[in-house]
Amino acid sequence: MADHSWMDLPEQTLQEILKHILLSEAAGANCVTEELSVGIGFLSDFWCRHYLEEYIPHGGSKIKFVTGRSGSGKTHLLDLLIHRANQLGYITVYGSARQFMLHDFREIYLEILRHIDLDQLLEDCAQHILRDLVPNADERPNDISIADFLVSQRQLDVITRSELRDLLRKYFLNNPALDNNFGLCCSQLVGDLLGLTPCDDETRTVLFSWIHGDKTQKTAILRSMGMAAYKITKYNARHLIRSLCWLTQFSGRPGILFTVDHLETILNLSGLDEMKYTPARRTNTYENIRQLIDDIDTMKNICFVFAFDRELMDNEKIGLPSYSALWMRIQNEIVSPRFNAFTDIANLDKLAEQEYSADTLVEITRRVASLTPELLALFPDISAEALWRRNGLGALIPANVPSVWPRAITHEEAEKLIEKYTTYGATGLVRQALRLAMGLANPQEFDSGKEEKEGETHA
Repeated sequence: MADHSWMDLPEQTLQEILKHILLSEAAGANCVTEELSVGIGFLSDFWCRHYLEEYIPHGGSKIKFVTGRSGSGKTHLLDLLIHRANQLGYITVYGSARQFMLHDFREIYLEILRHIDLDQLLEDCAQHILRDLVPNADERPNDISIADFLVSQRQLDVITRSELRDLLRKYFLNNPALDNNFGLCCSQLVGDLLGLTPCDDETRTVLFSWIHGDKTQKTAILRSMGMAAYKITKYNARHLIRSLCWLTQFSGRPGILFTVDHLETILNLSGLDEMKYTPARRTNTYENIRQLIDDIDTMKNICFVFAFDRELMDNEKIGLPSYSALWMRIQNEIVSPRFNAFTDIANLDKLAEQEYSADTLVEITRRVASLTPELLALFPDISAEALWRRNGLGALIPANVPSVWPRAITHEEAEKLIEKYTTYGATGLVRQALRLAMGLANPQEFDSGKEEKEGETHA
């Protein structure tokens, strides 16, 4: 790559580089997302402690909304929550309204299912049942199936088989938390893992196809297997989501974290988005979110987080205020002069005003500097010297870079940036610092007072 092409990189490419950095792994077990997080911990730490660690694992459920201007740190917050949830053992889903439709609960159910290793989940459920029968169940070697382990322990006699049937009936067939067909599918598949009800390949294919919402299955085949002749639709998908939540908890995991980014896509004002939301689909999406709010207390072990630009709340014609049934449920929050971490609608612009300062940007530039090896790995033909020579303002120079190259950002320079970008959150600040470090922005433009380009936020 020629040196001059650094100035020609489009913003989309820069965002892809940033995303690559955020999702990559740093040395040891530390995630770069954690390393770049400055200031946002006021909210993320609170949510992780009170919801992911305490409330959700004990059967709670919650729905949260995150809003703010472009670059306020919404996506970074979702990445951070997912990283923390993965560490706690959650099943995590990062979805985008640009990638799947939200107007149909069936699509929401399938999106969650796409992020689940169902085979592993069912095996963990079988292991849970095994613990009820065999005291040393956790001593089973990984290379031995549960059924073979039961045989080796002489636990597949007539009495034990009767106990297994009773447990399968208790956990799956007579469980009001499970959809009837879903429970029957899980009962047969877990029974197969336990060596109680062996399933051939054809039977397994039918069972998994039903769970995955295959519309081509014939109802006659379902009846022949003892299942009710119905398929997964937008009307019963909510109960299937509850079923997944129960199965997740029964397998030993604390729950499901389902995040949806770019919800403002449903406005579809540009017409360039891959997902086309007609007025009817937009209305159905609002109604689905309204139903989630009303039914959230009937669910267990799941947390929904929706992120969107302020545009979705400010547009009275087709935004959230246009659907009064939903708007009435989310607008009446207690107004406080300070940011309320318990709020169900987290305004990151307000959080930035309270928590971010020039010192925040100084600290972020220090952390961006640690990513220099990552940047050089992406562009191996660009030397470190060429990279830092283009740096007009830049980040704190790593220890292995000669001190004659550009210095760290000063507090005064950070003040100028904060004055112009007061509502910038974590990701937005990182993007700006990265643009400076890569020579894609000229520090003089921050003194000129010109309107920023590419939709960045003006204070």
